[in-house]
Order: sequence, then C-alpha cells, then structure tokens
Amino acid sequence: MEKEKIINLIKDNNIVSGVLILLIAILIVIHQLKKNDSYRMKDHSIFTWKVFVNTWAIVLILLMFGFFLIFKY
Repeated sequence: MEKEKIINLIKDNNIVSGVLILLIAILIVIHQLKKNDSYRMKDHSIFTWKVFVNTWAIVLILLMFGFFLIFKY
C-alpha cells in the first residue's frame, strides 16, 4: 500500500520529485566534499574505500534519476 502511494506521488509530480532527488544528490555531494577524508587508497581500509566509491555511485544514480524525472515530458 505504501509503495503504491510513493509511486503515484512520483508519477503525478514528476518535476517536483525530480528536483527533490537532485537536491538530495547535491546535498550528498556537498557532504562528501566537506569531509576531510583523503582520496588516497592507502589511507583507507577496503571497507571504507568501498563505502566511499558506493556513495559516489549513489550520487550519480540519483542525478540521472532526477534529470530523467524532470525531462520525462
């Protein structure tokens, strides 16, 4: 029931949903850039490096999905 409400909300308000998703992606990018973590692999363990890379992958997916929703029509 909840999934249907969310899907209908996204379908009915494409531009608003797209802008919100882009805003979330931009906030994650700002958060990632403000962190003082080094980008060198030797400063991280395998787990933290995977989290770092996966966070950027999520940002990329959110950006693509947000632009897709905005330019759908």
